[in-house]
Amino acid sequence: MQIALEGIVEDYREEVKMDKKALFKAFKIAIDREYEARKFYSDIAEQVDDEKLKKLFRTFAAEESGHLEKLESIYSAMKEK
Repeated sequence: MQIALEGIVEDYREEVKMDKKALFKAFKIAIDREYEARKFYSDIAEQVDDEKLKKLFRTFAAEESGHLEKLESIYSAMKEK
């Protein structure tokens, strides 16, 4: 899966003529936003009393963790090149 994602990133970079520095910056911003979103949903889950809402916001936080893992994986692979 990582190889396929790297190909998508390279295709996009070519399409928009993004240099490597700008691409790294975009990934850093995206990673930061995923951390913020995960924390946001986790914090809300801890603050609400309704168990259904807790579960919902924990699910949202888990989704953000998945996004974060993918972005970090691609970012690490790009750094190795």
